[in-house]
Amino acid sequence: TPSTDIAVNCVPTVTYSGYTTTDAYTINVPADAGDGFMIRVTIKAKQGEGSSTILFQKGTITVGDVIQNNPDLVTVIEDLLGKQPGDAITPEDLNSITTIDVSGENGANSLEGIENLPNLTEINANGNSNLTEVDLSSNPGLTNVDLGGTGISELNLSNNPNLEQIRAKGTN
Repeated sequence: TPSTDIAVNCVPTVTYSGYTTTDAYTINVPADAGDGFMIRVTIKAKQGEGSSTILFQKGTITVGDVIQNNPDLVTVIEDLLGKQPGDAITPEDLNSITTIDVSGENGANSLEGIENLPNLTEINANGNSNLTEVDLSSNPGLTNVDLGGTGISELNLSNNPNLEQIRAKGTN
């Protein structure tokens, strides 16, 4: 398929055993990707000793373009960023979110798409009985997770080396 090459040069913040790397990446994006898109690249260190997620953007995108199929989470993120529905966002906007609150019955019905918040360290979903499955394996920076009083029956916390506290009292 035809593609447009996007050359991305970056210095990952992944450091292990005193080693830091500088690499250049070329990402091929299909020509039909449209005028606005965001790419998430996760660079993992050998032996799981660290990772860094970098977001790249071309054109104008909205929270709904990044977090698809989860309008509840889109609304929570737009509110956090002080954005109106359909407002443009940048990778810096998503990178700025370190804490998210989807607690109570008014919270998101799902956390699908939360992997697009690379600097997330805390999640509060306390009392959100709508949540039944939670996969936080793509958020390695998490340190605190509150899932108390939720309806979760499945939880994936693999790849969360920084996790210091998880509260899950009163879950299924």
